[in-house]
Amino acid sequence: MISSPAAPNPPTAEMVVSTDAPAGPRVMVLTAGGQHIAIAASSAREVAQRTAAIRLPGAAEFVCGVINVRGTLVPLVDLGRLLDAAPADPSGWVITLDIGGRRCALAVDALPVLRAADAPPGARPTRHVFLQAEVCVSGTTLPLLDVDALADDILLQ
Repeated sequence: MISSPAAPNPPTAEMVVSTDAPAGPRVMVLTAGGQHIAIAASSAREVAQRTAAIRLPGAAEFVCGVINVRGTLVPLVDLGRLLDAAPADPSGWVITLDIGGRRCALAVDALPVLRAADAPPGARPTRHVFLQAEVCVSGTTLPLLDVDALADDILLQ
């Protein structure tokens, strides 16, 4: 006798996504210099393994130099140093950003995680010029990187 396959298990509470909860912006959670921050996912162009940078004389301390991204030299910013923390892991990752038609790359410690924020950005943290707001992600409040301020400081010099 051939038995019919068992019916699939009904979805559990962990598998069901509520459509009533307000969806916040999609963000990438980054770790650099022991700090966790978020950036708008729409700013990110690609994620790649970090490569050696060519140092630029006279560049700010948080600018590692330039890296070759698909044939284009792109400034590499050490996110840890940018936030006055420890330098990012040299064997870490690079997030390439598209900022107003120009590119910049962020050196981070670990592979970024893509998440939907629990709520839209809130109050602006007062501790750093490159942080525009705070966003709640998976129950944790994280500072949100101000990509436009980064562009003004790095790309428009």
